[in-house]
Amino acid sequence: MRFTKRSKALPIMLMSCSVLLSGCDFFDNDKVDEKLVPVEPKDPVIVEPEDPTLPASSQLIVTINNAGTNASVPAGTLTVVDDNLAIIADGDKQVSFNNGEAVISISQELLLDNDNNGYPDFAGQLTLAVNASGYLPTNSKVVIDVYGDNTASIDLVELSADTAPLGVDFVTESVDLTTVEPITNEDGVSVIAVSTDSELGNNVNLEIPVDVVLLDDNGDALDTSKLEVVLTSFDSSVEDAASLLPGGLVTQVANATELATALTDGDSAVSASEAAEVRFVSAGFVAIELTAGEQKASTLNSLEPIQVDIPLASNVINPTTDTFVAEGDIIPTWSLSEGDAAWRYEGDGTVALDDNNNLIVNMALTHLSYYNLAWADVEQSCSGSIRIVDVNGDPYPVKGEITLNNDRASLTDNYNGAADGVYTYVDLPDEPTTFTFTGTTSSSKLIADKTSVTLVEGGSIDTDFVVITGIDLCESSGSTITLQQSEQPSPVIDVVYANNYSVEGDSENSVAEIKLRLLDAPEEAVSFTYSLQPAPEGTFHSYHVAAVDGVDINAIASEVITFAPGETEKVISIDILADTMIEERYKYYQVQLTNAQGAIFERGLDSLTFTGRIRDNDAVYISDFKILSADEASGKLMFEITTEDPVPTGIKNYKPYAWVIFKDEEVSSAEYILDYHFSYETPGYNYHNYFVKRVDLTPGESVFTASIDIRDDQDVEGDETLTATLSAYDLVKIKDTVSTEQQVVIIDNDTLPAAPTSFTVVQFGDDELWEGAKTNLLVSLDTAPVTALSLDYTTTINGNVTTTALNFAADQSSMLVSVGVADDNVVSFDYDMQATISSTTLNGDYDNTFTIIDNDVHWTSLYVDQDAYEVVEGQTAEVDFNLNYRSTHAPIILTSNISVTDNSTATKDVDFTIAEGGTGFTGEEQQNAVTVAVLDDELSEPSEIVELAIDITNISTPGKTIIDFENDWLYVNTSDNVDDLQTIYKQLIIGNDDLALMFIKDAGVLNLETNTDSFAEHSIPVTIEVSGVAELDLAISFDLKTIDGSGQKGVHFGDVPATVTIPAGESSVTFDVPVLSVSVANAGITDELFTNEINFNVNMKLSAASRTAFDDNGIDFVVSKADTILAIGYKYIDPEAVTGATGGNGGNGG
Repeated sequence: MRFTKRSKALPIMLMSCSVLLSGCDFFDNDKVDEKLVPVEPKDPVIVEPEDPTLPASSQLIVTINNAGTNASVPAGTLTVVDDNLAIIADGDKQVSFNNGEAVISISQELLLDNDNNGYPDFAGQLTLAVNASGYLPTNSKVVIDVYGDNTASIDLVELSADTAPLGVDFVTESVDLTTVEPITNEDGVSVIAVSTDSELGNNVNLEIPVDVVLLDDNGDALDTSKLEVVLTSFDSSVEDAASLLPGGLVTQVANATELATALTDGDSAVSASEAAEVRFVSAGFVAIELTAGEQKASTLNSLEPIQVDIPLASNVINPTTDTFVAEGDIIPTWSLSEGDAAWRYEGDGTVALDDNNNLIVNMALTHLSYYNLAWADVEQSCSGSIRIVDVNGDPYPVKGEITLNNDRASLTDNYNGAADGVYTYVDLPDEPTTFTFTGTTSSSKLIADKTSVTLVEGGSIDTDFVVITGIDLCESSGSTITLQQSEQPSPVIDVVYANNYSVEGDSENSVAEIKLRLLDAPEEAVSFTYSLQPAPEGTFHSYHVAAVDGVDINAIASEVITFAPGETEKVISIDILADTMIEERYKYYQVQLTNAQGAIFERGLDSLTFTGRIRDNDAVYISDFKILSADEASGKLMFEITTEDPVPTGIKNYKPYAWVIFKDEEVSSAEYILDYHFSYETPGYNYHNYFVKRVDLTPGESVFTASIDIRDDQDVEGDETLTATLSAYDLVKIKDTVSTEQQVVIIDNDTLPAAPTSFTVVQFGDDELWEGAKTNLLVSLDTAPVTALSLDYTTTINGNVTTTALNFAADQSSMLVSVGVADDNVVSFDYDMQATISSTTLNGDYDNTFTIIDNDVHWTSLYVDQDAYEVVEGQTAEVDFNLNYRSTHAPIILTSNISVTDNSTATKDVDFTIAEGGTGFTGEEQQNAVTVAVLDDELSEPSEIVELAIDITNISTPGKTIIDFENDWLYVNTSDNVDDLQTIYKQLIIGNDDLALMFIKDAGVLNLETNTDSFAEHSIPVTIEVSGVAELDLAISFDLKTIDGSGQKGVHFGDVPATVTIPAGESSVTFDVPVLSVSVANAGITDELFTNEINFNVNMKLSAASRTAFDDNGIDFVVSKADTILAIGYKYIDPEAVTGATGGNGGNGG
């Protein structure tokens, strides 16, 4: 921890004065003639600030409670997912908790205290994710702003209907997939339909594909023959429920850059960084959990998604339209990640109406999660702290209130004087913010030149009223605001509280109060002007309605209210007028305080304005409820609701309704059909035992007729009874004289028929059945029998015949027969099952062959692991390709073949060798190796590729098998051997270690003789050789030039070719250097010198084209000798000195 040294000016000054005064005491001023000896000045005294005494360690203590019971959550994990100051060590970021308490260690040395006041200069902010078995996960933000113990409390919602908080609903449905008949939905997908029945009416419909495979945390498939569906829903209109929403209403999201279409302002150009936060306006929330047996499903694997209809509350306001949510509205959808409790944007949903005209949003779920329907505002927020100090930099000692206020948030908190000194804020919107300080014991003023907060453009500081406007919160964390007590404080009129919500009475007026106080007792009278008026319509939203003068309030144009000398409190009472008239649900009024005399309003404002809301408590009364009719013949159960007076018209935002709950104590005898399930019903299906029917009370009417459907069957069962219960909510009330619970008798219209003569069979579902699944056959008689009878039901599987009796009881005209084969957990192949229904006495037959699809499978994998992917010849002798085989069953026999493909640029037996051919596998685990031997040569050549084709050529298996061949999955579903299933390719690069060597050979000396006055023409052959490229199909060219020595071009020798080329496949080229005819004198022969030798150079250089070709082919080369010296020896033979000479030149020799 760092401490800053500083001198204290006041103690130094006092000490100096003390010395001077002592001097005056010691010296007699009357003795002016005595010499005074001056006092030697002393060094300044530096007072070091004392290190504050800090606790030995700091920690965060978190209590985790049940939101419904306030009991401790037994056990779970708490994880730090965000840490702005990195004050939590990595090893301490996840802790387990027991009995509802978790403790996280804080790295105390990272909490800096540069001003030595015992408080951290900057507050730490942590985001905690909490997970506990049996509870919804959530996250929460906490602030670390003191040394020692920091505390926080987090509420979790238990997955239990018994402990659910207000507005949270849990429903559990058990589904036996072996007995439930699949249906084909509108997309042509075979699904199981599941519906929940909630006491709160939050009914959710799901369609689960029949081919769904559920996996546990380890990725293992679960037995899905019996499922338990648990749904949790939050009523967003209930404030307590909305505050418990997992992940929070203000949170970071996982894919913030995709939020443009999800924003309430509809501006597609708006984007957010990954650190952005969003504020949810939630319309509906549902958590879906599937449990197979005792195990919770973590993942679903299906070709088709699960379809779910999520209900919406009808009183939700769409912030993009400022009206109630309606059919066709677009709502963004979100899913919750359990690990860090962060939301992920999943796209948009469209509001629709179900069969009962209830608002829903349909979602296609590809994974199990918690889903939220919510509009979102991107909300950059700031957290930090500002130090409140006096002119000496110490904590400001005056207690008071601090207010931070901007367009999206308002926060008021107590300031505790010298014991405080730091004001911490968490998650305040990043908007220009106004700071106000109001002292409770004395007035204060602000010292601007010692205040370091950062202001946005247009920001200002009012020193007298301690008001700073336009603070940039994100930039101002760690800054200071310096205050000083006012010498002559003016009384400040401060608002203690304003009761801005009132419920209208029926006969007695209710009262709303505004309590005011003066922070300093006035010595003289203080007054202000008070007015009460209806609030202008649309003050908050377009649907808000103004209160009416004389009906809701008694308006006051202007009234002076006075504080007497010494008086510090006043209460303004507002009468809310009582009536029994049904009106708008909420009305608004406005109070204004102006013209303060002898005092000032809080924060230095010219006036104070308050808006109050009046809630109408009057309701339409239901005066009668009766059942009109209920019989099978009509197919309807009709009932009627009557109100005492017609429902009022012309009232905004008024949607009164009632509902009737129909309940059947004997589920098996239920005769009514749920409206929203009608398309899913088949005879014989066990219906839910109650149903809620909503009845909207249309304005202008007083009699409302509604109905539910009744199934007209052919069974003689007698009349049946249901219970109908009438309920209503606060806009609708039921008179005490109304019988809210009535018995409904459903009249049976069936009579005993003649004896049946025939039967028919209706098959549901496809002819293909998964092992362990069921389909249903509806077997119907043309009329119900008077006495019992039976049909023969026969199944034939692999030659095994089984016959059972389908027994119809007397008066029974139909039955549902389940067809299927139990899951044996044994791997085999698909097989056929023939099913027949016949009778020796009745007409009709049924004969169908079902394909039973085995749902068990063997797993086999083959992966190739090669030692190296690139080698250099001469450095690596061989490379192994290891074929690793595993199988869950033996003896599955698999054969693989290895061959060299035509894509190889390396040549077998020249660059490498390999034993091509087949290799076999059996058992449960085996490794076979294929070796490529790398051959070394002395040729300069490019890198070459060996490509191997590895085929699965044959597999023999006793049942269905999935082969994982290098992540390419093959599905084998036949008892025959399968050939040429799949091929993968592996490559090895062989690099070259040889160089191409180029040089020009020496040509030696050309000796010429003459006995005449000149030497004849000759030529000198010169050879260029290249080694190491003979195998390449590449012509190599060289540029040539000569360089004069003692011999000169044009005198002694002529031009050489500009370019010579070694043809492809050859290793040398020879060219001639012309030797010119030269006179004896030019050959350097003199009377004193009869012989002479001259020389010159021939230089060769690899041409640019050949150099490029070498680079393109990856050939390295060295020019070991680029030039050669050619010499010509001249010798003159004097004919006079030649014995036997006869004259003539004697010829030339060379």
